[in-house]
Amino acid sequence: MEPRTLYPNPLLDSKKDEHRAELSSMGESTSAENTNIYIRGVNEGRSGELLEASVLLDLLEVFGEDGMRSYLVGVAEGQEVAAEDEQDAEN
Repeated sequence: MEPRTLYPNPLLDSKKDEHRAELSSMGESTSAENTNIYIRGVNEGRSGELLEASVLLDLLEVFGEDGMRSYLVGVAEGQEVAAEDEQDAEN
């Protein structure tokens, strides 16, 4: 069996076409799911409770690149908010 990739090549030869359905089912998310993933990222970034690497890989597999991007942007923004809150508390 050939290795699976997250980015199936649209120009697959006929021999590899049998795997196309398997690869296509990996990771696509809706805008509502991306919103929820983003909010989860914000909350986790703000609290400092980040996901373990294995869970991040699961997130990537289930929700794809867009879902992963939404989560990571949320984490970054949540960490930024936490830093701002900390500065405000010190002042």
